Amino acid sequence: MRRPLGLVGLALAIVGCVGHRRGKPLAVIGVVPSVLVTLFGLAILVNMATR
Repeated sequence: MRRPLGLVGLALAIVGCVGHRRGKPLAVIGVVPSVLVTLFGLAILVNMATR
């Protein structure tokens, strides 16, 4: 079973964006690859389901 690491990364990036933290720019940058990985994983899942 594959691990949904994109969702975990997205959740952690959102938590990092909330509040007054020093690493907020890195959290915002972390949202982009997390969303891309999640969308890529969903595309693969849909592709496998339609076969």
